[in-house]
Amino acid sequence: MACTGNLIVLQVATPPAATRAETRLIIRQALRDALAPLLDCTAEKVPLFSQVGGMLALDIADCRIGLSVSHEAGMSLGAINLDGAVGIDLMQVDLKLAWQDVARDYLGAAGYRRIAANPDADQARAFAREWVALEACLKCHAVGLQEWSPKVLGRQSQARITVLDLPTRFVGALVTKMNILK
Repeated sequence: MACTGNLIVLQVATPPAATRAETRLIIRQALRDALAPLLDCTAEKVPLFSQVGGMLALDIADCRIGLSVSHEAGMSLGAINLDGAVGIDLMQVDLKLAWQDVARDYLGAAGYRRIAANPDADQARAFAREWVALEACLKCHAVGLQEWSPKVLGRQSQARITVLDLPTRFVGALVTKMNILK
């Protein structure tokens, strides 16, 4: 568990062959354990629930605590933001991934160029970094996956993206909304 200010990031090892349902139970227990002292209750009493679209939340009126989770074989991540929305995403780097079409459709021309500017051996990792930043940003803004558009770029420009320090085969990102004064 890492805690910076009002952000808590949980990194939990999961069995590589675990089902998605099993990994959900594991990360939810870790979230309950982390939230219990903050909510002054036992872990069993932490009122987690899944919203439409699978977003995890606390069933507490007027609660500003944001939650997000992500899973890959062997690892799950959880994020708690005591000050509001948060998004987290995790990806296992696939060196054989044909990323070009996906990058064009979902990451836009600038994202594609950033990836392609890397040496061939580094492009899969560069794609994974761009992808997890996008996914975490969309989660933070409570928006489902969508192809690139100026609206997606606008959300990313209003986000604080933090690259997570994870084991070599994984890439992860944490996103919170920036407070923009008008």
